[in-house]
Amino acid sequence: MLIRDRTTPLPSRQKLAMIGQFLFWLGVSFLGCFLLLRKFPTPRNDHLHDDQIVQGQQTSRTPQVTYDKAQVQQDLAQLTQALLGNEHYAADEFTHGAANKLDNLCSAYTDLCKKTSREGTYTLADQYLYQAVSIILITMVDKTLVTPGRLYDTLSLLKIYQNTTDRRGSSGHTNVKINTEKITSLREYREVLSHEFGHTIDLGVLQGNSRIKNKLFTEFGKIIRPNDDLSLVFYKISRADETTRKANASFRDFVSGYAMKGVYEDFAETNNMWLNHNALFKSLAQDSEIIARKYNFFQKLYGTSRFDADEDMLGNRSTQTRVWDSTKIGNS
Repeated sequence: MLIRDRTTPLPSRQKLAMIGQFLFWLGVSFLGCFLLLRKFPTPRNDHLHDDQIVQGQQTSRTPQVTYDKAQVQQDLAQLTQALLGNEHYAADEFTHGAANKLDNLCSAYTDLCKKTSREGTYTLADQYLYQAVSIILITMVDKTLVTPGRLYDTLSLLKIYQNTTDRRGSSGHTNVKINTEKITSLREYREVLSHEFGHTIDLGVLQGNSRIKNKLFTEFGKIIRPNDDLSLVFYKISRADETTRKANASFRDFVSGYAMKGVYEDFAETNNMWLNHNALFKSLAQDSEIIARKYNFFQKLYGTSRFDADEDMLGNRSTQTRVWDSTKIGNS
C-alpha cells in the first residue's frame, strides 16, 4: 500500500474542495447562530404606541346644567335600532336637530365627549352620529364586561379625523383614532371602532396582577405582560408565542385573514366578530374547535353584550372560507 508523504503538496483541485467545504460549514454555523439569536419582529398591524396618536381639536360642546335625559336615552335607543338595521350615517331622521341633540348628548356624557377630539371638517349631524355611536358602543361593552377594568375608564382619547391616505383606524393602550375619510357608513364606523376598541380592551382593560412576566408573549419586544393577564388565555388558543402560530393551526382557526397577522389583530378581529357578527361567529364555531374556544372566551368576557345584527347575512355563506377583514362583512 502506498502512503503519501504529508509534506507533499495537495493537488490544487483538492485544495479548493477542502477550502470550499470549510467556507460552506463556516457559513452554515454563522447562519445557525443568527437564526438562534435573532429577535423576530412583531408583525405590522394597527396596534400603535399611544404617543403616536396626536390629539386634534377637542370636542367643544358646552355641557348644559339642565337637559332632557329621557330624550337623550330615547335618541340613543332609536339609533341603536337603526344600527341593527344597517342604516347609513346620512339618515335624516337621526340628524334632525343635530345641534340640540349633540348638546344634550354631551351634557349627559360629559367625560366621554371631553375624551373625543376631531381633526377635519364635520357637519353637526356627523359630529352627533359619530359621538353617539361611540357612546353606544362603550356603554354596551362596559355594561356586562366581567373584568374589574372598564373601557370607559381606560380610554384617554378618541380621535376622529379625515385623511385621504391614512388607514381607517389605529390604536394604543388608551388612545384610539378613526379615519372617517375612508368609512362609508355608520355601521362601518361602528365595526372599525369595535376592532380598535378590541386593542384597548386587550392591552389596557385586561390587566393581570402577577409579578411574574410572560416571556413568550411580549409587547414590542418588552417583557411586561403578567402571567395572569387574561389576554394570554386567548393568545394561547392559536399561538405558541407572540410571533409563532401553533404547528397545527390553519386559516379555519381564525375569524379572518387579518386575524392571522398576529396576536393583537387576532384579538381585535375576534372582538369585532363577537360584537357585530355574532351569528356568523357562532356558525364558524360549530365547524371549528379552535373558533369555538375563541367564541367561549368572548362569551365569558362579555356575557350578552353585542349587536348581533347579521343573522340575515348568513345565507349560503360557507364556514370553509374566511374574509380578509371582518369589518367589511356588513359593508360589502
